[in-house]
Amino acid sequence: MTPLFPELPHPLGAYTLTRLIEQREQSELYAASQGSVSREVALEVLRSGASPEQQASFLATARKRVTADGLPHVGQVYESLCAGGLWFLTQELPQGRPLSSYTSEDTPSIADSCRIIAAAAELYAGCAAAGHAVLPLSASSVYVAENGSPRFLSPIVAGKPAAEDAAMPALAEMLAPLVPREVPGTARLDTLLYWMREGYEGQRLTFEQVQATAQTILTQLGEDTRPAEQTTAEGLRRRRRRLRRQVLMGAAYVAGVAALASAIASIGFLFRSPQFVTVPAVRADGVTLRLPQGQHLIIDRNPVSVADYAAFLADWEKADSTARERCMRAFEDMPNLIPADWETQLQGAPAKPVTGVTYRQAMAYAIFRGAELPAAAELQTVFETVGSASVAEWTADTFSRKECGLLRAGLPLALSPESPFAPLPLPDSEYAADTLGFRLARPVQGE
Repeated sequence: MTPLFPELPHPLGAYTLTRLIEQREQSELYAASQGSVSREVALEVLRSGASPEQQASFLATARKRVTADGLPHVGQVYESLCAGGLWFLTQELPQGRPLSSYTSEDTPSIADSCRIIAAAAELYAGCAAAGHAVLPLSASSVYVAENGSPRFLSPIVAGKPAAEDAAMPALAEMLAPLVPREVPGTARLDTLLYWMREGYEGQRLTFEQVQATAQTILTQLGEDTRPAEQTTAEGLRRRRRRLRRQVLMGAAYVAGVAALASAIASIGFLFRSPQFVTVPAVRADGVTLRLPQGQHLIIDRNPVSVADYAAFLADWEKADSTARERCMRAFEDMPNLIPADWETQLQGAPAKPVTGVTYRQAMAYAIFRGAELPAAAELQTVFETVGSASVAEWTADTFSRKECGLLRAGLPLALSPESPFAPLPLPDSEYAADTLGFRLARPVQGE
């Protein structure tokens, strides 16, 4: 498509167009200078020959953008004017590098991508709260400053907000080809982008959940999660109010996976840079791993079977009070040790993985057998080494080890058997499903 102004620089009213940024469906975006006040602007001009409906829509959008102020991470929108028979809109040209200038060989850092996601989620949430309709951000509308702080051209358009939001999936599609590979945080960012596109268990993540997840990854990477705007007193107050809302939302998981934002911190355990290596020792009964402290751990090749669990229940009935007390000291009260749908499982194949177990049931079994549940990263290594089972499996992540056993320190985590072994934050320790099992990890002497 031939630009409106193929030869630059070109005067337009009080502005001089210096560079074509993007050709859009009904308009073109230019970088321009305003000599009278010595400022650089982004100038969007409606193409000549636009229909009356297109012109009315452009002018309505221009008025919306000019009057909508106070949105986070968006520069000031100045004015809409007509010159030479062309309508145009001007706004602040953000400082920094546009996302459209990056390539798969020259990518933004993991931290910069997370900052873009967090800032965009905050912007979209602000627009939704104010009742503004928005377009998904384009690569030429996103700018990254030298310090990593993102800034956007205004995405507001005339009209009512769309019922089905496409902003986050579009941002994920835009960032996915630019994720740097084989650096700390790559898999975590890949997982977040997948959830932004596909949702979690069929439900779209809220803007606040996306923002909280991106900031969690930044924290895990040792980066400052606060945009400069949030260091002001008002910004900090807004952040505290938002965090309070997230805490209150945590109790509503079943209504809409609202607890996902707090549980999502678990992905750091799963997708950290491996701190252990296989010895290698793939044995008949499991896989031996070397831990950072030089210790060794053998993780069962197969998850606990129905026959294994039936034997555990029989041994439990015969156990003395000392053995039971040792097993149960990690819990505030005695868990029910019978898995869901247990009678049906007993009538099936005994070698199948036992399923329908809660986290506490899995931990009670592990402690009784003198073992523990594997961490997610350890379990992921086993999956990659010998293959995964057909069920998701409990891990020990988001629980802290104490002298008296494992005490609750957050939501439990399971690992999906599907590649890339996605983490599954679960609502509570009493959760059980017919696709949820577990396997054991035991300390061993180095080989």
